Amino acid sequence: MSILTQSETPHELAEVLLDLVTDTLDYPVCAVRYVEDDRLVPTVASPPGQEILGPHADCAVDGPHAAAEAFRTGTTLHYNDAAEADGIDAPSPLQSVAHVPLGPYGSLSVGMTESGSIPPFDVRLLDVLAQNAESVLRRIDHEQELVDAKETAEKMSRLKSAFLANISHEIRTPLTSILGFAEAIGGEVEGARRVEEVDLASLARFSSLIEQSGQRLMDTLTGVLNLSKLQAGEMTLDLEPVDLAAEAAAAAHEFAPQADGAGVALELTEEDTAVWARADRSGVQIVLRNLLSNAIKYTEEGGTVWIRARTDGEHAVLEVEDTGIGMDPNTADVLFEAFKQASEGIGREYEGTGLGLTVTKEVLDQMDGAVAVETEQGEGSRFTVWLPRAAEEGEEPERGTSGS
Repeated sequence: MSILTQSETPHELAEVLLDLVTDTLDYPVCAVRYVEDDRLVPTVASPPGQEILGPHADCAVDGPHAAAEAFRTGTTLHYNDAAEADGIDAPSPLQSVAHVPLGPYGSLSVGMTESGSIPPFDVRLLDVLAQNAESVLRRIDHEQELVDAKETAEKMSRLKSAFLANISHEIRTPLTSILGFAEAIGGEVEGARRVEEVDLASLARFSSLIEQSGQRLMDTLTGVLNLSKLQAGEMTLDLEPVDLAAEAAAAAHEFAPQADGAGVALELTEEDTAVWARADRSGVQIVLRNLLSNAIKYTEEGGTVWIRARTDGEHAVLEVEDTGIGMDPNTADVLFEAFKQASEGIGREYEGTGLGLTVTKEVLDQMDGAVAVETEQGEGSRFTVWLPRAAEEGEEPERGTSGS
C-alpha cells in the first residue's frame, strides 16, 4: 500500500497495481482498465494474460462485459467457474475470474485458468487494494485540479495585467489628445482680440481631432461593455432571418471612409440573391465591424480588403479577407482570447484593446455560429464566419436569447 500511494500518475498507479497482483498476490493474469469516452480501455495487462487471451480489447461501459458490469454497479464480480458468468463474458480459457471496480475510474481484472483458484480471502484483498487505488486516483485528480487552478490563476493574472496596460493606453492616449486640443482651442480664442481674428481652419482641425479621439474612447468602452454583457448573459440576441449580403453591403458603406483614409481598397463581392442566415442583425453588425476594423487596421497603404457573403450547404457564410501583415498560423487560434493579441506585442504598434475578436467569437457562439482564420505572415488573413442558414425572410424561426 505504501508503494501504491507513491504513484504520481494514473498510468504509474496501473503499473503498480499490476505488479502487486502478479508478484505479491501471485496471479499471473491481470489487467487494469480506465474509463475513456464511455469505454473501459486496457491501460496495462500482464504478459501471461496477453499470451492466454490475446490483446485485451476495450469494452463499452454499458456493455455486457463483466468488467463493465462491475464498474457500473460498483460491486466486485467473482466467479469460481467461468460458466457462472451466465453470458456476461465471452467464452475464454479462464475459469476463475474477479472484476473489481476502481470507483469512477475503471476496473481491475484478475483471472486463473483453474476453477475455484481465487479464494474469498484473496477477493477481499483485491477489494482493499482497489479501494486504496481509488483513493490514490482521487488524490492524483485533486492535485491535477490544483495545478490547473494555479495555471488558470496565473493566466488570469497575466490577462489582468494586459487589460490594465491596454485600457490605460487606450484611454490615456485619446484623453491626452482631447485635453491638448481643447487647450489649443482655448488659447486660439483667448489670443484673438476680435472674432474675425480667430483661425477657423485651426479650430476645425482641432475639433476633428477631438472627435477622432472621442470616437476611439467610445470604441474602447463599447468593446469592454459588449464583452461584459455577453459573458454575463445580459445582451439579448433575437434570432431571425437576416440577409448577410445586405448587412455586408451596409458595413462596407460604413467603413469606406476609414478604408479611404488608410489608402486601402475595400471591395464588396455582391451576390445576385440574398444570403439568408438565422441570426441577430445587431450581432451580425458587431461581427462585421470588428472583422473589417481589424482588416483595415492591419493592411498597409495600397492593400486590399474584401468582404463576401455566400451560401455553403446548410450555412450562410461571411468572409473578410485582406492583404495585410498576417501572422504565424501556429498562433492564430489564441487571437480569440481576450487581450491576447495585445499581450503578444502587436497591440502597441496598432491601437486597440485586443477585445474585438473575443467579442466576435462570443457573439457567434450565442448565434450558433463559428469563426476560423487562415493566415500567413506577410501574406494577409482571411476570417470565415459560418451561421445557420435560413430559407427566407418570412420563415418562422425559433427565438432565443443569449442567456448563457
